[in-house]
Amino acid sequence: GVRANLRHYQLAGLEWLTWLEDNGVGGILADDMGLGKTLQVLTRIAADHPGPTLVVCPVTLVDTWAREAARFTPDLRVRAFHGQARGEVAAAVVDADVVVTTYGLLARDASLAEVPWHRVVLDEAQAIKNPDTWAARAARALPATHRLAVTGTPVENHLGDLWSLMAFAQPGLLPRRKQFMQRFAGGGPDDVARLRAVVGPFVLRRAKTDPGVLPDLPDRQVIREDCTLTREQVGAYEAVVADMLGELQELRDAAAGRAGAAAAPGQMKRRAAVLAGISKLKQICVHPALLTESRRALGDRSGKVTRLVDLATQILDEGQAVVVFTQFASFVPDLAAHLRRTLGVEVATLTGADSRQARACTVAAFSAADGPPVLVASLKAGGTGLTLVRANHVIHLDRWWNPAVEDQASDRVWRIGQHQKVSVHLLVCPGTLEDRIDEALRMKRGLADAVIRSTDAAITELSDATLAALVALAREEVLQ
Repeated sequence: GVRANLRHYQLAGLEWLTWLEDNGVGGILADDMGLGKTLQVLTRIAADHPGPTLVVCPVTLVDTWAREAARFTPDLRVRAFHGQARGEVAAAVVDADVVVTTYGLLARDASLAEVPWHRVVLDEAQAIKNPDTWAARAARALPATHRLAVTGTPVENHLGDLWSLMAFAQPGLLPRRKQFMQRFAGGGPDDVARLRAVVGPFVLRRAKTDPGVLPDLPDRQVIREDCTLTREQVGAYEAVVADMLGELQELRDAAAGRAGAAAAPGQMKRRAAVLAGISKLKQICVHPALLTESRRALGDRSGKVTRLVDLATQILDEGQAVVVFTQFASFVPDLAAHLRRTLGVEVATLTGADSRQARACTVAAFSAADGPPVLVASLKAGGTGLTLVRANHVIHLDRWWNPAVEDQASDRVWRIGQHQKVSVHLLVCPGTLEDRIDEALRMKRGLADAVIRSTDAAITELSDATLAALVALAREEVLQ
């Protein structure tokens, strides 16, 4: 009942999934993005579904699961359990082999824990990386004969992410969280080796670059595109740095003579000041208009936007398509409007505010040969669960602290079905905070399975002197 020819590594994955369930254990399918994890899971469900399977996924992937099931396993009865008109879960399982719901609903609807599921699958399972969230707690409480977590990024921030996934998939395999973090959080070679030995049988991960996995997948090149700040950007950047460091000095002065519990409010204010300052600096590097409500005149004010237009022009002149990612969702419509005017082509958009139906229509339109050649998407909304192989160029307008998030977005294009060489363009402003982020990301990508620590939250813990060095503007690199 499966209408697909599984690749050799997918057949090996199916055998592993079968081994897990035959032995009554759970696991984590952690294949690289774009290797067909959904197909492997659907094939296993089609082979064994004496009872209902619950698939929990982000809201943006509900339609994807239904569509992929109709394509590859049409004999499976799939029911979406989502939205106001979802009805009762007991009624949903009567005529369904697969029930698809969302993490948000899982956290709110206790009735999902009243069904004796044959199998529970968590897709994009990094959604429960924080074990204290309602969704993570609800996932662990689901009664199921078989449990499977599916994610291309089993460790996003630290090894605690892996603990949370395994607490769902195979409870009791790892020590209690506090003991686990004390023992393994350092991530030393010996600790990592011991941890691999414990979890190895329960985690399957294959990468696109593994020998023989996808010999027919075209090459991917990553290109750093340096973008010079305009004088407006320089002035705004230096003003924000001065304001932030000045506020930190005021907090230090106010904290003088205070100690103990009285220092806690000051520390909270410091964190808030640092986060606000860092966010503004990131926005300025993209476009100073992000600091204001008026974004109508974008031209010639941002080195990045100018470089984006130049790159997009070259790509379109070659008859190719491009996906542009930005972490600033509110900027997506303004940037798309600017690109429509300057490039003279239709530009599609995708953000978390789009409905499921609108999102599906956007992806279908962009995937058509005569569809819009440019798609501007927010990093979080467009970075998971999509196939955008019509494009062979990806442009990251800004940088995210976590390389896994950027890679996951890029892999919307570099995946099965792509037949052209893929170019990933990283736009960076030299001499700025972005330059330091880029350096940190390059170091992290070179550390396989290491702990990823640099996040906005971690930045707030830096000393004032280190923070000043991080955000200081190297004018000789900026104004060339």
